[in-house]
Amino acid sequence: MPYAESTLLILLPILFFGLVAPELFRRLKLPYVTSLILVGAIVGPYGLDYVRSNEVVEFFGFLGFTFLMLLAGLETDVGTLQHSKRKIATLALANGGIPFLAGALLSLAFGFGLLPSLVVGTVFISSSVAIVIPTIRSFILKEEDGQIMIAAVVVEDIVSLFLLAIVFQSISPITDLPLPQYFVALIISFLFIRRVVPRLARRFFSSSASAGQTRYESQLRFVIVLTIAVLIFFSFLGVHPIVAAFLVGLLLADVVTSGEIIGKLHTLGYGLFVPVFFFIVGMEMDLGILLTPDLTSVFVGALILSFFVAKAGGGYIGARLAGLESRYASFFGIVSLPQLTTTLAAVYAASTVGIIGPRVVTAITLLSVVTTVLTPLLLRVVTGRFHFRPQP
Repeated sequence: MPYAESTLLILLPILFFGLVAPELFRRLKLPYVTSLILVGAIVGPYGLDYVRSNEVVEFFGFLGFTFLMLLAGLETDVGTLQHSKRKIATLALANGGIPFLAGALLSLAFGFGLLPSLVVGTVFISSSVAIVIPTIRSFILKEEDGQIMIAAVVVEDIVSLFLLAIVFQSISPITDLPLPQYFVALIISFLFIRRVVPRLARRFFSSSASAGQTRYESQLRFVIVLTIAVLIFFSFLGVHPIVAAFLVGLLLADVVTSGEIIGKLHTLGYGLFVPVFFFIVGMEMDLGILLTPDLTSVFVGALILSFFVAKAGGGYIGARLAGLESRYASFFGIVSLPQLTTTLAAVYAASTVGIIGPRVVTAITLLSVVTTVLTPLLLRVVTGRFHFRPQP
């Protein structure tokens, strides 16, 4: 069978399941992403072996996590980082540092190597900004406290991506530069692009068509072209696309303010590439390891439990040290739990370069599933207990 037709036969069931799976799992109140991951695990190579990937499908998955990280950067309000820096640093350090130590030490205790353990610890630092920030904004909180929470989550994601860049450069370097010189070159390049990219974007946006759909289409093309160009530029420096795509979004966050453009990016990404990415992540899961009561299944359970304790506890401790009320500290400890965009992109990237194996992939992917399912339930309990009110 020709290669194009065989690829379409792989994409068809992936996109079909991406269309119908959310409806099938809606009665179980499973999020869209969770349902795609579970279906991928069931019909993938470790399940029924009905769907297998190829290079073209893997490229679609690559574009999927690129869109995820680009949108995560675009949805980051950099301005919040300018306020209450000490409180933000305290909150981020506790909510990121305690989980990092818990994940890394637990992995080392179960016999995993240093680099896989660092990946697990680094994943524990992050929270899903795409879920956490809208959730925080959906409740009536003190304005300053809400900004501190959002800024802390953003800092944690940036730090986790920076640490991932170190791990990737250590195990699978694209450039021959020594690590210290590599980061000097990276920082200089970032500062240069930070000055050039926003100015270039503003100039293009101001000179594009004055009104109508044509303007938004040309601006959308500009964002995509610019993203590809920066990805290529950073790739020569040895920066992994997961980091580069987030940096592009971060640099354009203050420029691309049109809901129309961001909406079109969401439509393009989530309409085609992102479902393929989440499906591929599910296909990497080997749920069979949970059916055998051995050390691996114990590790998965211990990993999930330790994350919940460390993340929620670290969030509460950090919030109290930052001067937030006890009820706000409890709220932040729970709201920072979801592990989705950055986590799954990191797992996908680390597995493709051979840093982590199926056991760690399965454990962290299951962690993502569990947190996205349980967090809304726990949040309902906390907000009900402390009488939080949703935004009107």
